[in-house]
Order: sequence, then structure tokens, then C-alpha cells
Amino acid sequence: MPIQEKYKTKLRTLEECVRFIQNGDSIITSGAAGEPGVFLRSIPEWAHGVEGVTIHKSRDQMFDYLRDPTLKGHIHTVGHFFSENLREGYQIGTCSYVPSDLHNFMTIRSQVSPDKIFWARTTAMEKDGNFCIPYCQFFEYEAMQNASHIILEVNLNPKYAPVRGACRIPVDRVDMLYEVNEPLFTLPEFVSTEKDEKIGSYIASLIHDGDCIQFGLGGLPDALARHLMDKNDLGMHSEMFCSSMARLIEAGIITGKVKTLNRGEHIATFILGDENLYRVASEDKNFRLVPCSYGNDPKIIAQNDNMVSVNTLLEIDLTGQINSESIGPLQWSGTGGADDYAIGALHSKGGRGIFAFESTTRKGISKIKSTLARGSVVSVSRNHVDILVTEYGYVSLRGRTVPQRVEAIISIAHPDFRAELRAEAKKLKYID
Repeated sequence: MPIQEKYKTKLRTLEECVRFIQNGDSIITSGAAGEPGVFLRSIPEWAHGVEGVTIHKSRDQMFDYLRDPTLKGHIHTVGHFFSENLREGYQIGTCSYVPSDLHNFMTIRSQVSPDKIFWARTTAMEKDGNFCIPYCQFFEYEAMQNASHIILEVNLNPKYAPVRGACRIPVDRVDMLYEVNEPLFTLPEFVSTEKDEKIGSYIASLIHDGDCIQFGLGGLPDALARHLMDKNDLGMHSEMFCSSMARLIEAGIITGKVKTLNRGEHIATFILGDENLYRVASEDKNFRLVPCSYGNDPKIIAQNDNMVSVNTLLEIDLTGQINSESIGPLQWSGTGGADDYAIGALHSKGGRGIFAFESTTRKGISKIKSTLARGSVVSVSRNHVDILVTEYGYVSLRGRTVPQRVEAIISIAHPDFRAELRAEAKKLKYID
């Protein structure tokens, strides 16, 4: 049967696809900017007619069903990384968090919680009969392989364009599909503070020509990118491909010419930012998406010599234990790739694992604590923490004893808290 005829035999309405869902089904959706938004927005229209349906989804977009308490028992959403949308559902009992490192998240989860349906947003079908999930390769290929059925939300918007390395789904593997015309999911430009700029300049001083870098979203990473504009031939092996990285590529700063792994290629597992970023990802033949099972594997990360990973945190104790995901026992975000990259950078030849953060919260509370707040999650073991940066400078914890770590960490705390932290450290017998 010709490819176009096969396509027509699978074409349905969204309503017809939804009727395929049965009580107790487990559904996993494509992630980040590639979530099947029309399907997820439709949930309040039909969810009260099903019981015990689980949806595994990404953190990025907000959908009304997540904050609807009447859906408890009908739809339960599971996330591996929270933002405001999933936090709201968590508070009313309609969402759960699954602790995980990204490099083995899907392998472990599929063993204990297999999915019936993989529901993905794709580009229009290509000439060879494949559909492309263009902006996220976290676990999409594994989800496609493991699910019993595949339903596609085919986005006919021409700006929703294929990307090299992205997951391709052959039309023969698809059970049903429906067509939409949806805009790109974009993020507004971040505003960097004076502290962000100062911290960014410190981090940039630790990055050398030819280093391979990884960082994420926010005012601080954007500030860092501006301070990297005088570097040469940086490489990129990153969980995220963000707008500021695209600008570094366009400026000729990121070239990958001296990378020891995937030389010349810009590697990432997902894409999230502005329209220019998506254009660069689609048009730059040196950019390649990879699954987290490869991109976030510490053993793979470590094969990049001079790997510099930059992440942030919510709080840190005086011995170096990092909490990057909870406020006390309240799940706030997730481990994500923080531990993956901390371990990978630590084992890279010439590598540096950096955690950068403002020394205080917006309310003026020190992020450096004598001990983590009660119920806080240890996202990154102190064994894996290398370099810390605040607006007061940077210190290395690599190979340092507990007393040495304590003194180093206190030296980059806000001056208003240093005496108190030192007194508490003495009570804990960390220092004399």
C-alpha cells in the first residue's frame, strides 16, 4: 500500500483517538516543547468518564486538568521533574513524583510501570513515511519501543520542523493519528540580575578555550553565555539546548572542533527556548539530539575531555550535600541531570563540575546551611561536588576534608551569615 494511503487509513479525529483510552491505562507523552498539547488540553472534556488512568508527562507546559481536584481517581499524572503545574497537582493529590536520574529513568520505569499508549506530537509525515518528534529525545525512542500502541498528534505548522537525531516513528508503527496546526511552545527572554552577571563572570573565568560545556535555563545561564563571547572553539554536550547556546553557535564560539567525543557535533537531549533556537536546531547540520540514556550517561559525559558542567541548587550544607529539588519535604523540581553531570564532569579528564547560585534567596535567607532543612532531598552527594560559585567568589571542594570544606563554603556565603555558620559548624564538631 502506498505511504499516503497508509496515512489515510490511520487518520482519525481527536475524539476517536480519546475513545481508545480505557480504565487503568498508562499513557506516556512526548516531552518539553513536543508535548501533545491539544490532547492534554482536552482532558477535562472526557476524563470523568474513565477511572485510574495514569499519564506520564513532562514538566514544561501548564494544562487546566492538572489543577482540577474533581479529576482525582480519574486521571493521575506522574512527573520526573516538577514545575508549578505539577506542584499544584501534587498538593491536591492528582500528581506524583518519581525519583530518578535521567540517564536510566525510562529503563527502570518501563520495567515496573509499562505503558499501553505512547502519545506524541510530531512533524508532518516525511517522504519516507516517518514522523519526527523534533524537540525532545529524553526517552521518546524507548517509549515508542515499549508502548503497545502509538497515537500521534501531527502538527502541520511548517515551523514545527524535523531535527537531526530526533526520534522517527514509521507510519506502520502508528495506530491512529489526528492533525493539528499549533504554534511553537516558546519561552520568554530571561532577565539577568547584577548578581547573575557577577556569578556568570566567575564561571566564565573557570572555562577555557576548547572546553566542552553544559548549562541550562535562566538569568544566570544567560549571563554566563554573554561572558563566554570571548572564548574559542567551545564544545557542547548538554542535557538542554537553550537559546543562549544557539547564540553562541551563531557567533562561532561553540564549534566543537576540539571535542574528544562527537567532534564537531553539538549534542543535547532536548530543546527549549525561543523561535530562533528551534530554527538553529533544525538548520544546523552539526546539531544532534540524543536520548538521555546516552547524553546523560555519566560514562559518556566523562569521555568529553575538559567537560564543564554548570548547574544550580536550592540549598547546600556545610559539608557539600546539595538539595536542588525540594523545599523541605515539598517536591519543587527534580534531580534531573544534576547528578548525572556532576559525576560525569568529575570523571572527565580536566573536567569541572560547577554548582552556581546566589548566596541568599529572594527573601534574604542563606542558601548555605549548617545542615539541610528537615525533609530536604539530597540531590547530589557531597562526594560528587566539585566547584561552588556565588556572587562572593568560587571554591573547590575536590579532595578536601570536612573542616576544609566548611571553611571554603563559609567563605562564599553572604557576609551576614558567616559568623552564624561558623558557630554552628563548631557545635557540629565540623571545625574547632
